Amino acid sequence: MTVADLFADAIADGPVVLDGGLGTLLESHGHDLSSGVWSARLLRDRPEAIADAHREFFDAGARVAIAASYQASFEGFAAEGVDRAEAETLMRRAVQLAADARGTDGNRWVAASVGPYGAMLADGSEYRGNYGLTVDELRAWHRPRLEVLADSGADLLAAETLPSLAEVEAVTAEVDRAGVPAWVSVTVSMGTLRSGESLAEAFSIAASSPAVVAVGVNCSHPGEVLGAIRTARSVTGKGVVVYPNSGEEWDAKNRTWIGAPGFPDGLVRDWRRAGAALIGDAAAFARTRSGASAPSWRNRVTTLEAVLGDITREHVDAIVNAANSSLLGGGGVDGAIHRAGGPAILAECRRLRETTLPQGLPAGDAVATTAGRLDARWVIHTVGPVHSRREDRSATLASCYRRSLAVARELGAQSVAFPAVSAGVYGWPMDDAARIAVETVREELAERDGPPTLVRFVLFGEPALREFQAALGR
Repeated sequence: MTVADLFADAIADGPVVLDGGLGTLLESHGHDLSSGVWSARLLRDRPEAIADAHREFFDAGARVAIAASYQASFEGFAAEGVDRAEAETLMRRAVQLAADARGTDGNRWVAASVGPYGAMLADGSEYRGNYGLTVDELRAWHRPRLEVLADSGADLLAAETLPSLAEVEAVTAEVDRAGVPAWVSVTVSMGTLRSGESLAEAFSIAASSPAVVAVGVNCSHPGEVLGAIRTARSVTGKGVVVYPNSGEEWDAKNRTWIGAPGFPDGLVRDWRRAGAALIGDAAAFARTRSGASAPSWRNRVTTLEAVLGDITREHVDAIVNAANSSLLGGGGVDGAIHRAGGPAILAECRRLRETTLPQGLPAGDAVATTAGRLDARWVIHTVGPVHSRREDRSATLASCYRRSLAVARELGAQSVAFPAVSAGVYGWPMDDAARIAVETVREELAERDGPPTLVRFVLFGEPALREFQAALGR
């Protein structure tokens, strides 16, 4: 039985745990990775540090080590004064170090990382995909390094952080040409490649190669993962690999991750149920293992607060919109969010109406779209009930908060801003609206694992603020 067969069997039985962020772990141990080749610099200067990091991941339960070749390119090494012959030696060393750390355990594998063209540029362009290169040009650039790594003794290749269809097509063609088992992983934002192109098409292209054993996503927000798994499962029966970041964003200029880290176990369980076969955490796991500043969400207390303000100016992961069932905009909070967020929100709402919600969004339910120009990642639209003196609709109002928080958890949103749903033109008495909102959110946070770590009620006027503060004080 070949290594490819053994690996295929392992991911079929899944899930298989990948290692975490090698570079992050090395930095936490005090190594300077500020050069253009990042952790690959240590292949020359401190190879034993890389081997020790791989052992640390294996000891923690990882079954796949991703070699330190992500930014190891001939051009990148040349800029560091390394000639072509030595660069090839260092690429092979990356794989050998991981293999040495693995030892003789037949249930562990070494994947040679094949980073994108943008990693060589070291300017963050792998998170944009705007290289301006053709498929043939990208194939020509990838080929020399990929040939070395394919011949390095690695069990498989890990083609990672690909941001565009052109690079997916180029790398897949070169992997196919080499005939070495590989997974192909892309980086995504708002359900598409970083280039804005189709995720389904990318997975379909990659899966068309007999050499590709799995497709998936990495270096993306955890909230993108579940949708990506579903997209992958819709186009291929091959394995699905996921190893997102911890909810942060890469600042290429300052070469650091920015934002609040957090990696809820509940999301991982959802990914497993959805069909992910290889699972890792490319940033948070390394920090957690090293004792650095990335406590898990289990060690945090969720902040629940009420403030006076304009919800369209909130800097949070998700802003909840008190929408109408058409999702096409309206008055009050709904209209303000659409105006401030711009046409991108309405465009996604129209797509939802044309596809999954032809009859509109039912009262008490919630759905997410882009946040457009708002200082947030997502808008979560929920439809509140119209208040009635003859019929008790409080369960529907409570459902607005429950479903919005469920969507926020699925997205991985760490912070959520709510308006007073149904307390405007829908006529719900503010004191009762506040009571239902606060009680429901408290119950939901107490019953469920995971994010968010901040829930903020953003109120338009002093009377509303007083009622919510009173409800929070009970």
